[in-house]
Amino acid sequence: MLPRWEDLPDGPMTNRELVDHVREYLTPLFLTENFISTTRIQNYVKWGVLTPPKGRRYEKLHLAEAMILSILKGVLTTEEIARGIRLQLLLLSTEKAYDAFCGAFEEAKSEVEYLIKFGKIPESVSQYPALSSVCRGFCYTALSKDIIRLGGLDKFKGEKNE
Repeated sequence: MLPRWEDLPDGPMTNRELVDHVREYLTPLFLTENFISTTRIQNYVKWGVLTPPKGRRYEKLHLAEAMILSILKGVLTTEEIARGIRLQLLLLSTEKAYDAFCGAFEEAKSEVEYLIKFGKIPESVSQYPALSSVCRGFCYTALSKDIIRLGGLDKFKGEKNE
């Protein structure tokens, strides 16, 4: 479960503290810790895909952006993610856009869990189809990697039931 906007720390925080928060929230989704680093955050700012911090201090907005970038970078390019964030912010406030991402991500994760349990995808209609699609992309990619890593769906199901 991803933390909602109101549950994220307000800041200010250093680059290292930002990375530590991202790892705290997202490590269960990744097999390694190198999905985020202080250098990657600096590069995201340099490339213009992460909002520049005020001075060297990061805020809640940066944490939300870094979490979204960390999750979706395996599905979209960083530029596509940044463009998607900007598009979402044209429709919703920062808080609502981030919470919509969390909701779409959790729906996609539940869909994958349902598929594993029942062997079919549940019918669902999303309020944000593009956001939902990219979150599904992450969840299905993660599922595929886990099945391959463990040597088959049966072994994956066995590990999840232990």
